[in-house]
Parts: sequence; C-alpha cells; structure tokens
Amino acid sequence: MKRNEALLKSLKIPFDVLLGIVVFMGIVGVGAIFWLFLVLNLTEKPNNSNRDVALHFGRYDTEHRHTGTWEIKSSYLLDNGNDGSSHIVGDYENGLRIGVWCINGYEVQVYNEGILQESLRLGWGNTISYKSYKEGKIQEFFSSCYIDRENNDDCPSQARLLNLAKHYNDLAEKHCTKVKMEFAILP
Repeated sequence: MKRNEALLKSLKIPFDVLLGIVVFMGIVGVGAIFWLFLVLNLTEKPNNSNRDVALHFGRYDTEHRHTGTWEIKSSYLLDNGNDGSSHIVGDYENGLRIGVWCINGYEVQVYNEGILQESLRLGWGNTISYKSYKEGKIQEFFSSCYIDRENNDDCPSQARLLNLAKHYNDLAEKHCTKVKMEFAILP
C-alpha cells in the first residue's frame, strides 16, 4: 500500500506539470484564434459608404430654392493600397432639382500611410495646379493654365471638368502655358 502511495505521489508531479502545459496551450490557442479573427476583420476592405460627405446651402426665392452652393467630399481606398480623397464644389441656379448645376472646383489627393503624395486641383479661375510629393515634401512644380473655354461658357460641364482631370498631362503639354511657381498651400 505504501508502495502504491509512493508511486502515486511520484506520478502526481509530472501529471500536474503535463496538465498545466495542456491548460496553457489551450489558453494560447484560444488567444491565437481571437487575434487571428481580429486581424482578419481589420484587414478587410473598409466600407467607404460612411466616408462620403455631401453639403448643400440654398437660398430661397418665395418657397423654392432658387440659388445655392454644394460640395461633395469623398475618401476612399485605392486599388494600390493608397488612400485617396476628392473634393468637388459648385453652385446652381434656377432651382435645386430642375436648375443648372455648375462645378467650380475639383481636387483629388492621394495619400500613402497618411502622407500626401499627389494633389491635382482644377479651379475655375481658369487654373490647374498639380503637385507631387516625396516623404511629405513637395517634389514637383505646379502649373497655372489659362483654358480656352469653347463658346465662352461660364459654367463648364461636369464631363468637361472630369475630362480635364483625367487628361491633365496632355492638357498641360498642348493647351497650357506652364509657369513655375513657388510653393503655396492649397485652401
């Protein structure tokens, strides 16, 4: 009997150690699954629907909104992993729903890890400016262009404005006088 008790006592210590290792591994395994689940949820593409803002300021003429201004700000994740943002401002006249809507300015910015990389701004004081940044500092000049608006249209269409943004380099080479300017902070 004493021999069996001695054997049980000698086996109890390794058994307790083994049980402790199994419990520890179980806790680590549950923790690893939790962290894996958390990391996978954080690395999914974000839902960008809540990153868009649209603002409208109207003036009333009798009971209808006759004239006003509007702007749209958007932030999004680009396919290459960078963050992008755009800002469009404009105005309208002759009514909110059936009136004439104009775009007065368009700006697109690209960020990498929170640092501004590129900025393209079209402002309808007949100017286009483009900036390229490296490590948060301006690297490339920006241009000032005087655009020949066809038919002297005071309100450029959205399609024309977005077309200018897409074909900035071609526009700068063919239709604009490049003017080297000092660094200026965009409003």
